[in-house]
This record gives sequence, structure tokens and C-alpha cells, in this order.
Amino acid sequence: MYKKLVLIGMTLVIIVGSGFYIHSRNRQKKQDSLTLGEQIFRVERRDLSETVDGDGVVVFSKNGGIFPAYKATVQKIHCRAGDKVQKGDLLMVLTSDTLKSSWVEAEHRYQTAKLNLEQAQKNLERQKILFQAQGITIDELESAQNSVDLNEVSLREASSNLELLTQTTDEANFIGSDHRTIMIRAPFNGEVAWVEVKPGQIVSAIGSSSSDSSSNNLLLNLVAEDSLEVEATVDETDIDQVKSGQKAKVILNDANQTEIFGVVTEVGSYGSDDSGVIIFPVRVRLNKGRITVRPQMTADVSIVIMSKPETPVIPIDAVIRVQGKSMVTKVIGANSELVEVKLGVVSAAYVEVLSGLTEGDQILVPPKTGQLKPSTTNSQPRQRRANMGGQGRPPRL
Repeated sequence: MYKKLVLIGMTLVIIVGSGFYIHSRNRQKKQDSLTLGEQIFRVERRDLSETVDGDGVVVFSKNGGIFPAYKATVQKIHCRAGDKVQKGDLLMVLTSDTLKSSWVEAEHRYQTAKLNLEQAQKNLERQKILFQAQGITIDELESAQNSVDLNEVSLREASSNLELLTQTTDEANFIGSDHRTIMIRAPFNGEVAWVEVKPGQIVSAIGSSSSDSSSNNLLLNLVAEDSLEVEATVDETDIDQVKSGQKAKVILNDANQTEIFGVVTEVGSYGSDDSGVIIFPVRVRLNKGRITVRPQMTADVSIVIMSKPETPVIPIDAVIRVQGKSMVTKVIGANSELVEVKLGVVSAAYVEVLSGLTEGDQILVPPKTGQLKPSTTNSQPRQRRANMGGQGRPPRL
């Protein structure tokens, strides 16, 4: 019995020793491998989004300069810069002696034309009776008819002119019932950018010339809602990657480097020369929210041409080509084995993993030997000036 126990003990010692030896040998191989330059990389998520950069200027696609329809005097101002207004809101009240005089004259012409037509019609009726009695010739009857026709035309013209002076002249100028007051109303929803006049100031109709140095044509600037845009320029090497609907980030060159997000709405097809570099126009519609933005502000624009936020990645150098397949060395405990992977987009140092590995898996990254970079199923590495979110750095958007 004693000998049997000794034999069992010796057997256990041999088994444990052998296992320890194998484990030590594998660990030593692994350490030897790492000392030769290999590193272990854990599959992680990074941002591989790509952006194209450009310069831009803030503009308003619908910047409504509001002008008076007649020479007038500013009586009341009901708005100021920064006010939010709705279509139809009263912005100013003007009084115009010019409008009143024009209306009086137009009313006189209308009444005169109306009276002349009535007289011509009565004369025509008399001429018809005389013609039937053979008291006049056919030529005299036709002359009376022509007079009626001409006076009808004159009355229509006079009525139309009077109507123009009585009703609204455009989307902003509304004529009062006294034919002297002009009410300036907002032609659309928007924000008052700037008021150009003061109470008591004389303003002139657009297109008119006035010798009065105090006169002005422009009453105020009204900026439409959702009309804030950036007109950007993009280099010819990148313009083919820019499409309508792509997201963009605009960084204003103000003291706070204010960031605003937007969407590309237009991409120009005709370039221009800028100091030897061909650039193309791109329009970005902005969602400014409560941010204060002014026309002609300059900005830096980043357009997202590929969005790959938080995607599983591995170093490009970890991928090798075996019989046309993309393979990596996966670490499994103390061992390692080659596994096939399906790859996606490529950045400067990392490549997206579509299948074959999961987040947290460990792989060996061999030392750089100048071997060929892997080809991918979704995209090829491109030489471009676009920014990429690889190497752990945050993307610009």
C-alpha cells in the first residue's frame, strides 16, 4: 500500500512539472516574440470619420432690405435690432405728402375720366337716334362710338392708377385710409438685423434721387428665419467628396471660436482661381439656435465626407495577406492563431473591423517590415488632404 501511494505521488509530480514546463516554455516564446518587436493590441473603438476643410463667410439667403414706396417722413419705429418678428407685424409708420398729392391727382383723373365717359355715352345715344332718323351719316355715328371706346380705356387706366395708390404697394408698404399714412409691415418671419432710420427722418422711394442729405432709401434690414448660411470654398482635390446633405461644423472666427452645426445644401460645379489654387463654392445651411451670428463673419468649415464614429479598429500593421485573405494573429490565452478578418474603411494608422474579431480581443502587432498594406472590401486608402479620426485623435466634427 505504501509503495502504491509513493508511485501515485511521483506521477502527480511529473504531471505538474510537465505542465509548468510547457506553460513556462509558451510564456517564454511569447516573451521572446514580444522582445523581437511584437506588441499586443486589444480591439477597441475609435472614430474613423473623415472631414474636408474649407474657409467660409456667413451670409443670409433671404436678407430683406425694406424700402419706402414713396418719399415720406418716419413718424414711429416699432422695432429695433435683434427683435424677432412675424409676417404682418407693424415695424414702422411713415407719412407721405407725396403719396397724398399723388392720390388727389389720381382721384381727379379718375373722376374726370368717369365724367367724360358718361358724356360720351350720352352723345352716342343721341347720335344713334339721329342716325335712325337719317339726320347724321354713318361716319358721325362711328366717331361717337370711338369716343366712348377711348373714354372707357381712359377710365380703366385712371381706376388702375388710383387703385395702386389706395391698396398695398408691395409686401411691406401698406397704405392707410387717409391716403397719407404708410404702414411698414414685416413681409416674412425673421429677425431685425438693423434699423437704418430715426423718427423725423425723411426717406425717399427706391430708385429716386433726392437732394436732401438727410434722406435715405433703406428703412431696415430683416433677416428671414432659417436663412443663415455659410458660403465656403473647398480645394479642387477634395470637392469630389463633398455632396449635398452631408453634415458640417462651422467654427466662427470670433473671440469664443463659436461652433455651429449645419448641412451642405449646394455644391458648385464651376471653380475659380485663388492664388494658383482652384477652389469651388459650397453652401452650408446653419442651425444657429440662440447663437448670435452676423453677416460677413469669417469661419472655418469642416464637412463630414465619411461618418464612422466609435467603430472597432485594429492597427493596419497587424494585418497580413495570406492567399488573398486578410489575416491577423489572435492571442488566445498563452497561444495564438491566425484568423481571417473582414475589413472596412482605412485611416492613416487604423482599419475598421467588420467581422472576425470583437471588441476586447487581443491580437499581435508585428514590427514594421515594409509589407503591403491590406486591401479592404469597402474602401481603399486614399491620398487626400482630408482629416481622419485615426490614431486616437478626436475628429474635427
